[in-house]
Amino acid sequence: MTVSGSPPIRAGSSGSRVRALQKALNAWSEPQEAVPDTLVEDGEFGWNTLIAVYAYQNFSGLTLDGIVGPKTAASLNAFAEDSLVASVDHPNVRETLQITALGYLGHPYEWGGNGPDTFDCSGFVLKVLDELSLIPGWGDDTAAGIANRLSKVDTPQPMDLVVFDTGTRGINHIGFVLPDETKYIGANGGGKHTKGNDYHAHVNLRDWNYDPRVVSFRSIQGLIDATPSKE
Repeated sequence: MTVSGSPPIRAGSSGSRVRALQKALNAWSEPQEAVPDTLVEDGEFGWNTLIAVYAYQNFSGLTLDGIVGPKTAASLNAFAEDSLVASVDHPNVRETLQITALGYLGHPYEWGGNGPDTFDCSGFVLKVLDELSLIPGWGDDTAAGIANRLSKVDTPQPMDLVVFDTGTRGINHIGFVLPDETKYIGANGGGKHTKGNDYHAHVNLRDWNYDPRVVSFRSIQGLIDATPSKE
């Protein structure tokens, strides 16, 4: 059975893919006692699993980032008993998206930035979705371009998109809905004049009730459903 690191498995991930990863890490570390304690194969990518991934990457001469992407996954193939398939565990997608988005808190806003160092609002949304392989080959990467491809919803779920419309200039901002009532996470800045060095312009949490623009929502469920099932 092969191991795949697409989408990447990282701290905060959970489910059958993490459990398979833990089995592979245990199979690797046991003969050489590379990791002090055998990992509990509980399907939760916590601190001990992260340390084991770092240890494996260091031993194997891989980039030390603690993320099981394509190269780390391919290297782990020799120790894998179960398949870490390339699909997303559907019940965990929104939670994993939230963890991924929160990992970018504080990154500077920059007009046209698409990560990983700086972002504008649409670049941030696309980067987070792309890390879970949830976006097809979209050509229009603006906030309006993203919003116009997704279905409107009146009551958003966590990690659906909140869209801001000025009325006169149309849609000009977008972010991810968080579970906390009217909070969202997005790359917030000053538009074209922000060059990534404004202390107040960065990926942060805001309340859309305090924004003067018209707010609406777009569902990402269609993107999730289009992701191949692990079955």
